[in-house]
Amino acid sequence: MNKGSRTISQYGEIVFTSSELERDRLVSLASIFDSTTIDCLRAIGVAPGWRCLEIGPGAGTMASWLAERVYPGDVIAADRDTTAFESPPRSNLTVTIADVTDGAAMARLGSFDLVYARFVLMHLNERRQALGNMIKSLRPGGWLLIEDLTDLPARSPLTTEGMAWLWNSLGRAIGTDADWGRALPDPLSEHGLVDTDVAVDVPVVRGAGPFARFLSTTFGSTLNQLENAEVSESVERFLRSLDDPEYIDWPLALVSAWGRRPT
Repeated sequence: MNKGSRTISQYGEIVFTSSELERDRLVSLASIFDSTTIDCLRAIGVAPGWRCLEIGPGAGTMASWLAERVYPGDVIAADRDTTAFESPPRSNLTVTIADVTDGAAMARLGSFDLVYARFVLMHLNERRQALGNMIKSLRPGGWLLIEDLTDLPARSPLTTEGMAWLWNSLGRAIGTDADWGRALPDPLSEHGLVDTDVAVDVPVVRGAGPFARFLSTTFGSTLNQLENAEVSESVERFLRSLDDPEYIDWPLALVSAWGRRPT
């Protein structure tokens, strides 16, 4: 896909490609954010018998939780690449290949009481199209939950420079938009959803902790997989600080937004 004169690749093509390192990164992500996501799903009222779709299930932790929660309802976990998905098999959980930007592929999955995606739209150049496809997949009365990260002012100038390098690199490579989450929940209302709401969680990054390891792995993947990627001395110092137990900052917020399709 083209944006101006540049070619924008997709998540998993040139960065965050399938590997053991990528699975470890996704497992770290789940350990940080699953509890917040579960709180949102409980608030929505996810219940036994629901039919659920997760887009971009990563390592599969949330799909597994949903399958247990909605049994005997069923859960479909869909992505363009499901290599990292390693949750235990469940009779009501199906893992399938599908591209959320492909309307026909999404239509073939059917309709759902819940459609959920975490850290998907922010990395998609065609995020508006993907959002529309997810909303079309909702049954009347069905719920959509979208979660993405957004940038916050950091405590440390090193953190500011490091995060700016990451977002700029991913933006050029795959179209990542770290400001997308700030728009929520407005895009849900604009697509006709009702009862929209939003919650914001600000996790603390502590050196050598789970979030610091997630960031370190994310930077490592980006540096290793982008051609001609270079960082300044300040960014290198930021990366070293992620291993320092004295380091503390909160440069990111998780934005969770939900809405219901009218009956």
